[in-house]
Amino acid sequence: MMVPANRLLAVFSLSAVPCSLAWALLPVAAPFAVMILGGLLALALVDARLAGRSLRGVGAEMPEEITLTHGREGECPLVLTGGSTGNKEVRVGLELPEQIHSSWDDFRTILPEEGARRSVPWPVLPQRRGRFSVKKCHLQVRSPLGFWHWQEVRHLKSEIKVYPNLFPEKKRLAALFLNRGSLGLHLHRQVGKGREFEKLREYLPGDSLNDIHWRGTAKRGHLVTKQYQIERTQEIYVVIDSSRLNARDSGNGQSMLERYITAALMLNLVARQQGDLFGLAAFSDRVHQFVSARSGLEHFRTCQDALINLQAQSHNPDYGELAAFLSLRLRRRALILFLTCLDEPALAERFEKEMALVSRRHLLLVNMIKPSAATPLFSTDDVDSTECVCRHLAGHLVWQSLRELGRNLKMQGVDFHLLDEERLSTDLVSQYINVKRRQLL
Repeated sequence: MMVPANRLLAVFSLSAVPCSLAWALLPVAAPFAVMILGGLLALALVDARLAGRSLRGVGAEMPEEITLTHGREGECPLVLTGGSTGNKEVRVGLELPEQIHSSWDDFRTILPEEGARRSVPWPVLPQRRGRFSVKKCHLQVRSPLGFWHWQEVRHLKSEIKVYPNLFPEKKRLAALFLNRGSLGLHLHRQVGKGREFEKLREYLPGDSLNDIHWRGTAKRGHLVTKQYQIERTQEIYVVIDSSRLNARDSGNGQSMLERYITAALMLNLVARQQGDLFGLAAFSDRVHQFVSARSGLEHFRTCQDALINLQAQSHNPDYGELAAFLSLRLRRRALILFLTCLDEPALAERFEKEMALVSRRHLLLVNMIKPSAATPLFSTDDVDSTECVCRHLAGHLVWQSLRELGRNLKMQGVDFHLLDEERLSTDLVSQYINVKRRQLL
């Protein structure tokens, strides 16, 4: 596409007006005026012809996959390849998604020589987690005489992956990543004999009667006892609720779902360091994502990709569908950490009912970001109006219902925790380490 430049408009405005006046006032000067205007028109047409060849052979490329972090500045490497008209100034514009902000509207650089390449590090700041496509790059050069701007579009096939920002959480959990023992800064005594059967051996004085293998004793004619080894590799699953309630603000400008995703990925890192297998599931009215428990760096990237496009839905959670899914897919006893929201009594009752079967086979820990208003009555003294009294009464009712839910779940062997938003990842990792230390699995 060709666009007239300011130089063309200026030249024609400065020449057309005098030539028109000379033509009108001095008929003798009319041929000269026509010659001048015709010459300028011919130059403009020739310049336009040459401008169309300015970007011949010039290309623009970007990597097929670019990885960025939410809220952290990064770069999109744009590579320009030279054409037949090297050493010419080019104006470059990149068509970015609205979720990817940039301090550059455009960029001016010199085209490389034919066959050469020049990289342009385009600064960007991702504003949202997810996958985004970059499809177009706009190039603009001036014609040889500067009368025109010639514009062309280069089509790109690049995908930007924006992952959650884990750096603040890593700072809070830095002590857990130090290599000073199996469970953090200091070595801790492991409680429990473990749950993994190793072999049968003859009974020795002092062995517990609970460990006697009665069937083996009957076959061999003497007492045989079971020997256990501490189970080192365990399966850890995080189940993330992406239903409508978790679209609410957690208190720091992020949604509760965003905080849950960050905490889940942090637990993945810790579980990998401890040698355990990590898996995850995300659900609302159905199960949206499921990743079987594994370990390793490649598995961590798989979990990242599984959660990258997860967004809060407008549906209520279907705990019955989730319970049936987990019962079918999880064959081995596992630690399941739920990240959900249960401050609606109807949803809490349904969760309590549907998870009863799952809790018999697996170890369940239910976690929820504590609502800011869910506090017991008279715990604060900022009551200065009737509206404040009503608000505190509503918060007390929510706190009371959650407390009752915790007692009911405890009777099923399920621990329920209300966590502060700032300490969500830290508390979640502490729960996991406590379970591993006590050998509850």
